[in-house]
Amino acid sequence: MRPELRQAIIKANPDYFSWDKADQEKYGQAIPKQEYQIIRNHLYKTLLGITIRKNAKDVEEQCTPEQTFLFNQVILPLTGVGENCFYLNESMGDQGILDFETWYNYDFHDHGYQESFGAPKSGAIKPYRGRIHGRWTRMLIDNNFYYVTLITEAGFLYSALDEVADDYINELIPYNFVEGKSHGKKVKGGSLWDMRRNANGLEAQLEELNARTWKYLNSRSAYLIDQCFNERHKAIYFVDLSQGELDPCMTIIASDPEVMKEIHFKSIIADCRHFEKDASTVLLRAKNEQALLKSLIQKEFDDIMVNFDTKIVKLKKKNKVVVCKGVVI
Repeated sequence: MRPELRQAIIKANPDYFSWDKADQEKYGQAIPKQEYQIIRNHLYKTLLGITIRKNAKDVEEQCTPEQTFLFNQVILPLTGVGENCFYLNESMGDQGILDFETWYNYDFHDHGYQESFGAPKSGAIKPYRGRIHGRWTRMLIDNNFYYVTLITEAGFLYSALDEVADDYINELIPYNFVEGKSHGKKVKGGSLWDMRRNANGLEAQLEELNARTWKYLNSRSAYLIDQCFNERHKAIYFVDLSQGELDPCMTIIASDPEVMKEIHFKSIIADCRHFEKDASTVLLRAKNEQALLKSLIQKEFDDIMVNFDTKIVKLKKKNKVVVCKGVVI
């Protein structure tokens, strides 16, 4: 713990260092607003040379990348838990990371939470196979600060597909976004977002290619989730994606939910390394999935340019997107 952080904590709550580790972690997960402001203000002044005026807003947005990195690194021993100072950068409502012992516990809980909003009327909650969405976290790995994404193998493979889909479509049918007639129009709750694709006369073909691509991605997502769930390799893969000193990034991939049951947040790196395997296999698998997707998009593009009838307009529900005041897109 840096001296600046120790000073900030004493300034906010002098009793902190008389508590045991468990109580310190509880405090770090639910710091009273006024005390957090004291800690933040002290760190900003001593580390960054920034004096925060009373009632100042959006102070974090004014920091440089270097300042943001330093602040996140220094405050982690307070806000993180366990031997790696694990910090989950997600909103959990009334619950916190201390309510979930393992990666599996949190992922399973989040699945139920998300599904309850997805189909509240029908009650058609999908069986749990592992969420494909990555978890943004911060932690220490070998005493070095990292931004870490926790993700399932199915999620990693799907993200690899998502990464190339739009770019490859744009290569085949170049387009850019232009403002529609209603963009920026004031309505109740904010203003309309009406940006449309301009493909130099190929808008209908572009829309059809997008529709076919996303249909494939949806079916492939379901396939990958089921496949990884059934294979149960019980493996963990580390992929270092760091880009310089200010962006130390690591992706930790879990092959399936069974291995996630063994990954405790308070000992996350030691647990992950116990099941670590060479990441080259999953990286090769991601490249193969990308190649398969590009082949499919090319095939659909060729078919559309020869056979697609632009006079046929598919019926679809129109939605309005309202951007609330203060939201940055």
